[in-house]
Amino acid sequence: MKVLQLVLLLLAVFLGTSCASFLNRKTQTLYLTTQEPTILSTTKDTLSVYGTQHQLKAKRSKDYLVFTLETKLGKKQSFSLAPYNSFAYIFGYFAANYGMIMQYLFDRKSEKRYGYPTTIAVDMQQNPPQLYPYNAFEKTDYVLKFTPLKLISFHHASVEMALEKPTGHDLSTQLIISWLLPNTLFSELSTPKPNFKGFRMALEERLYLKKKTPYAAYFALEWDWINQRFWEEGVFYGVPPETNSNAAKERFLMPYQVHAQAITTSFKWGYQFDKNNYLIDMYLGIEKRFWINQHNYGNRNAQLINNSQRIDRYHELRTRLGKHPIIAIPFNVRIGKRF
Repeated sequence: MKVLQLVLLLLAVFLGTSCASFLNRKTQTLYLTTQEPTILSTTKDTLSVYGTQHQLKAKRSKDYLVFTLETKLGKKQSFSLAPYNSFAYIFGYFAANYGMIMQYLFDRKSEKRYGYPTTIAVDMQQNPPQLYPYNAFEKTDYVLKFTPLKLISFHHASVEMALEKPTGHDLSTQLIISWLLPNTLFSELSTPKPNFKGFRMALEERLYLKKKTPYAAYFALEWDWINQRFWEEGVFYGVPPETNSNAAKERFLMPYQVHAQAITTSFKWGYQFDKNNYLIDMYLGIEKRFWINQHNYGNRNAQLINNSQRIDRYHELRTRLGKHPIIAIPFNVRIGKRF
């Protein structure tokens, strides 16, 4: 298990530094859709015959990508696609942590750090013709998403699914459900093992700022509830529960179970885009979480525990007995499919 942890850690460091240089190809394929038959051409060549579906292979660059569409009626329009920092490049800065300097040195001047929208739609019937960095002609009833990074989360590692339902031109509602995993990658070395049990449910309301739901930048308000149980171990100074109450005080370890519940309100800013017919949802936010924790010592003598003094440097906010609030900064990436 330790070898596996080491391999995964080295892999995470490798992927977290210079992600774009290692993961991105020099070229990318763009998929373009129009409502009526058009012919696609670039400054160098005519790439296709008349049709409503086109493919364009573009070299990654910091320069604008220029192409032209022409209808059978002779209506002709040129478009310029602005480059953006690719998903691999942005993800590298969040994943790199202490490797950010390497990420900066490897990818800062690399052409492979850039990309263009993979899915494009052009409405030639409008005047002037409009370009959309997503398939504007395909209706979206639901988006089902999976959160892969949750599987290796430091806290609350889980299998998480989300279902987004557009409720208006720029509004949507999202329901999120997570099932906690028994242990995380980093808790395998803990004693005792946490053996997490529980779930998380959340309701999120979104407002898309510039494009039609469910594309581009958005602002979201989320409410969630966490209900979990797990094991911890504390260091006490007092009379051990197994001894007579008149015995001398000493240091002893006490494993106990924590029943933790939390209600959270989150404000998020995110961006959702189409990538090879999949939706990539990235967000960053700030949240206030209110924990309510209870400790269960099982068959131990609770009175003796209460009369003992806790002396470990402990009391993380997620396990502290009683009620208390915390502020957190959530970041995550979801991968979804439209239906």
